[in-house]
Amino acid sequence: MKVIFYGLVALAPVFFLAHSHNLSGMDNFNKIVLFQFCIALIFAWLAFRPLSCLRDKLSFSFLDIVLLLWLSVNMASAFFGNDFYTSFFGAYGSLAVPTLVLFLLSVWYFFVKESQGVFKLSTLIKIIVFVAGLAMLVLSVLFSSVGLGLLKPDNALFDLLRFALGTTEQLSIYLSVLVVLILGILINKPDFFNKSSEKLIAWFALFSATVLLVIFNFFPALLCLVAGLSVLLLTYLIDKFKNKNFALSKSFVWFILIFILSGFFLVFHLINPEYYPMEQRLAPRLQLDWSATKNLSQNSLKEKPLLGYGAEMFAPVNSLLREAGENEKAYWYVRFNQGSSFFFEQLIYSGLVGFSIFAIFILIIFYIIIQLIFFNKNNNYIPVLSALMVVLLIALIAYSANFVVLFFFFTFLALLAREQRCVFFAQIYYINNLPNKRNILSFVFAGVSILITISLLFNIKHAIADAYYEKDNDIDALNFSVQLNPRVYQYHLSLSEYYHAKALSAIKQLDSVESKITQGYMNKSILSARNAIKAAPYMVAPYENLAKIYRDLSQHSEDSLVFAINYFKKAIKKEPTNPVLFVELGTVYLRQGDVDSAIKALAKAGSLKKNYYQADYNLARALIGANRNEEALEILDELALARSNMDILYEQGRAYFNLKQFDQSIKKFSQVIAIEPLHANSLYSLGLSYLALGKVDEAMYYLKKTAELNPDNFNLMEKISELESSE
Repeated sequence: MKVIFYGLVALAPVFFLAHSHNLSGMDNFNKIVLFQFCIALIFAWLAFRPLSCLRDKLSFSFLDIVLLLWLSVNMASAFFGNDFYTSFFGAYGSLAVPTLVLFLLSVWYFFVKESQGVFKLSTLIKIIVFVAGLAMLVLSVLFSSVGLGLLKPDNALFDLLRFALGTTEQLSIYLSVLVVLILGILINKPDFFNKSSEKLIAWFALFSATVLLVIFNFFPALLCLVAGLSVLLLTYLIDKFKNKNFALSKSFVWFILIFILSGFFLVFHLINPEYYPMEQRLAPRLQLDWSATKNLSQNSLKEKPLLGYGAEMFAPVNSLLREAGENEKAYWYVRFNQGSSFFFEQLIYSGLVGFSIFAIFILIIFYIIIQLIFFNKNNNYIPVLSALMVVLLIALIAYSANFVVLFFFFTFLALLAREQRCVFFAQIYYINNLPNKRNILSFVFAGVSILITISLLFNIKHAIADAYYEKDNDIDALNFSVQLNPRVYQYHLSLSEYYHAKALSAIKQLDSVESKITQGYMNKSILSARNAIKAAPYMVAPYENLAKIYRDLSQHSEDSLVFAINYFKKAIKKEPTNPVLFVELGTVYLRQGDVDSAIKALAKAGSLKKNYYQADYNLARALIGANRNEEALEILDELALARSNMDILYEQGRAYFNLKQFDQSIKKFSQVIAIEPLHANSLYSLGLSYLALGKVDEAMYYLKKTAELNPDNFNLMEKISELESSE
């Protein structure tokens, strides 16, 4: 039991077992699978020896009740939300904190809080510090090697560790926890690291973590660090005044230096200022910034106020409820799958009910911490654990959560509850008073172990499916992934895109849409796209994908335009403030010849995002099609001031031609040909412009040039013949 427990604590928070990129969420997933395995083993052991690892007196406090209520609401939100399976097991491709993880961590919390003889707190802290020290050593060597040019940044070993660590932002949060832990121990228990080797490792880990925190200069992490150090300073000073002992240790001097340094960088952001504003730093990680996360969470209450959408539903809610103002930001085109505040995300995941309970949960913890700070009875671990809880609470409010952060949170919360059991209306129960206590506890522990093992088997199957999915250009592996886990819409999307590309390639090679090979690829592409919609009807990407398939096929089948319009409209319902979708819809209407609908769609796109070239350019095209040429020229002239290109010149020429200003149209079409001498449409339009002016020779020249490029255009050939015969 001790081996399992210490091994889990050593591994789970410390950066391991990543086989794929952090943005895919699989680094988080691997940690969760290992955690499931260890928890299943622990409770299987307890089923056979139910009384050997539990205290005689079990405590159950108001905090525990609130935790169970929050977990229950999350389960209800998953059940009544968008997709129970995804909310419970996780959104593969953007895995964050599914309901299963909250359940496992709650079980872990109660086990750590009520276990006996499984671990010593001192040993537990040393394991965390020593393993973190080892991680700091490896990090220092790798970063130094890359900096000195001894290792390339794309080195496999460097990539493995980097992906396992997560982003520098996530790592910064872990480092702030580590710094507060080590400094707290050093100033509250100076003799804790009693061996020279232990002191060396602790100081090296502290120094390395501090340097990396300064280099990364991530505001939420520095905020967490300063908050944690402030708690340590407050408890230290209170203890000094209580005992009237004002002597300062060497460790406290280092504490003050790090406290001042972290506060200085928190205020002035001296290193890596190019990462600010925060939006520009988080967007490449597919994380929405804090302010936008707060606004999105508040908007979600208008749609599902009580229980929310369920865990892991950030991406579809962001698509559905994102504000149009987001389109004016630098990363407006990114579909974010995670926010920057676990606290506010609760409004999305579990509605007002879950958010309120979680807020009460946090307030109770803060109340307990304040009580312990001012009324601590000479327990040197209390200040350290209190400071760590403040760090993690700030992290949950000011930044997002992943498995590592929540593992730290529930572990240190359980340890705090162990060290100070009789706090905030705790009720004590005596195991010895329970009838048939051994059989009852064995049954409960066995049941928990079986449930966790079943969920573990599901996740192992998911992991195998994802491993096959990551094989490049292997259609058999992709089909096998779909068979193993058909609920992942990304698998179906990838299949659809593969068959879509094959269909377009076959059409190009065979020059026919009617061949059996082409039809087979087209049908498979459409079927896979429909399966993606079936797997995730709340996501915008499957509808957009199917609409694009029909749009591309419309070049060979006009009936496809109707389906393309239908699915673009459905995609817009899932993401109503996305100007790209309105542009796509507008251009499909243009192909269909419905210029009025095209104008409405493209005007909407322009209203959603100012100075959006694709919207303005295609709106001008639609206005020309509606014979509103003056309006079109106003738009095109404005676009030409910002970026004059061949497309704009050609459309200006069309507008002038329709207005019978043929000298101007000739000028614009000639400018196009100067850029692209074989631009067939401009050559043809030049011929018509000269013909309108009565300059037949010039017209014949350009019409014949066009005919050379389009020898199969019989209408053009007839026009040339008519002009030649009239001469």
